[in-house]
Amino acid sequence: MEATGLESEEQRKATGRELRKGLADRGWKRILVDYRRIEHRGTLTQIYYQLEGGLANFDHRTRWALVSVPEAKQDVDFIETVARNRGYIFRGFMDTDEAIEWLTEA
Repeated sequence: MEATGLESEEQRKATGRELRKGLADRGWKRILVDYRRIEHRGTLTQIYYQLEGGLANFDHRTRWALVSVPEAKQDVDFIETVARNRGYIFRGFMDTDEAIEWLTEA
């Protein structure tokens, strides 16, 4: 799943719907989210509350890899911590190949 452009609440909801559909209809168990082309990521507080509500809709057995740009490493580390503290299998990456390798190793 690749997210592009200016991040918005509607975009997040649409992405969540698409992911849930893929999980339900296609049986996905591994998801790579590419956020390298997102223009706005929000404050840490906004990110926390978005994750708090968004992750609740997903199975804890799903393996998540989030790819972003090095400038957003602090945000990615925070997202990984929040997700893992809630029991999700989640890792953040700056390199797509590393993310794919991690997703496919288990």
